[in-house]
Amino acid sequence: MAIGKCKAFLCIVYMLLVGQTFARQQDAVAMDVAGSQITAAEIQYAYQRHLEGDSLLSIQDFVEDYLDLQLKACYALRHRLDTLPEVRDEYAAFERSLLFETLVDSACLGSLRGQPQVNQGWDVAYQEKYLIADIHIPVRQKCTDTSAATRKSDSIYQSLKQLTDGDRMLTCQADTLCVGQYDVLPSFYEHLKHMKEGVWNAPIAVEDGYHIVKVIRRMSTSSEFLAWKLSQRTSTEDNDRLLAFLEGCKKLSLHSTSSSLSLDTFRTVIAKVYPQTAFRLNECKTHLLAYEAVDYFKDSVSSVADGDVLSRHFKKNKKRFQWKEPRFKGVMVIAPNKHLADLAIKVVSRCRNEEAARIVLSRIYGADVTKTIAVCFGIFEKGDDDYIDKKVYGVSSSTESDELFHKAIKGKLCKRPASYSDDEEAVRQDYLARQETEWIRSLRKEYPYSIYWDTIIKNQ
Repeated sequence: MAIGKCKAFLCIVYMLLVGQTFARQQDAVAMDVAGSQITAAEIQYAYQRHLEGDSLLSIQDFVEDYLDLQLKACYALRHRLDTLPEVRDEYAAFERSLLFETLVDSACLGSLRGQPQVNQGWDVAYQEKYLIADIHIPVRQKCTDTSAATRKSDSIYQSLKQLTDGDRMLTCQADTLCVGQYDVLPSFYEHLKHMKEGVWNAPIAVEDGYHIVKVIRRMSTSSEFLAWKLSQRTSTEDNDRLLAFLEGCKKLSLHSTSSSLSLDTFRTVIAKVYPQTAFRLNECKTHLLAYEAVDYFKDSVSSVADGDVLSRHFKKNKKRFQWKEPRFKGVMVIAPNKHLADLAIKVVSRCRNEEAARIVLSRIYGADVTKTIAVCFGIFEKGDDDYIDKKVYGVSSSTESDELFHKAIKGKLCKRPASYSDDEEAVRQDYLARQETEWIRSLRKEYPYSIYWDTIIKNQ
């Protein structure tokens, strides 16, 4: 019996030691960037979130990208991009939403009862919530013809207006959702803020299709949201815990401005109790700063990327600029009749650009000729123009040609651009991408950093 107790005691001691060792490993510094230390737990959390996405990098490649992200954030701080109003507002809104959601979950579990500084931070972190009924008519991405979805959404909306409230939900089988600013698309939320409550609103078009929405209830305060949250709970134990939590909140001043109830105090408590929430907040801030850093750098580079710069870049990297299919490079004339179109194309084909063509045509046919003859110089891909598709690519258009106007073209098919101006946007983007790569290399030289691979690998 004594031996059994001894074994059990040793087992407990072993488990405690293992737990302490694991905790120390989690808290161990895995990366140091310009004096800012990042723990193994934070990197592991970020990597796990990455694995939930579509792009699955190895831990080694992920850490290298993670380092670049931190370096961009350092660059942003050096240029004080964190003080920009749009950056501060976006982060503050995200922070309030995430902190409040953390508190809601913890309150329902009863894990933060007895911590008044947390309880009093609810209204500080809360953002307005909407209980809605949503009918979604999806539209495929890059779909150019949305007429069918438009007709369907209008038809459903008209039907809804003719039915009683009780029948509407049954007939349409709408999804009932509780959403906030960061639960839906920004364009959806902008519409939602202005919708009437208690009625079906006219269809709105956003990136994922059409939505017909009825706002069932606006929850402007934390108490309203918690009451709704309580109504959704099925566990009696959870209900009792949440009721006790709400009773405690009633006895406290939720709008107090004392220093003990500051948002900084609130952040500190959350970081200690819920480290993953703190990781998420750090991740959000780092990404915001990194995005601003990239935009700031690209703006500075774009301002000096004139024609000479792009021309030199093109000549130096010609082999990289290839077209998947040949493109027609030339000039097209649109005139009221075929005879005039044929005459005009012979004249303008010797011109270098549209301005020169208009001057020549005006000298020959008079100043008013530019009102009847249109000239277009450019590079045309298959599908850009029905006439060019037919004459150059041998593709017949399904649409009927407009007989009120006649076209004529002159030029040639090219397999690749001959100068940067033939595909200026592609050359510009390639130039910016090259400059960004060099910029990141320079950041690695400018800011001191260390990666502790042994610590990172041990925590995987």
